Amino acid sequence: MECENRNGMTEFNSQVDNAIKYYNIASKKVQVDINRLLLKLNTTHKLTAKELNRIKQYSFRYKMIIQANAINTDSRLNKLHRTSLTHQSNKFT
Repeated sequence: MECENRNGMTEFNSQVDNAIKYYNIASKKVQVDINRLLLKLNTTHKLTAKELNRIKQYSFRYKMIIQANAINTDSRLNKLHRTSLTHQSNKFT
């Protein structure tokens, strides 16, 4: 993991942050893997390409879970503002 520019490093840091957030909701097996990756990153400051891909994968999973929850919440809140589909319209009376 050698980043030449600051933007790439910021992106990587956000991916690591998301992987840490995913740790809280992940299974034990995934938690152990994230722990192992973060420990290696902390001690050696280098990760292989496969390890970087796993960090990106965990970050992506976290973002997708958060996105799905936001969409579901928005959808449910939108239902509160809609009128009932079964009530009689005044046009036909």
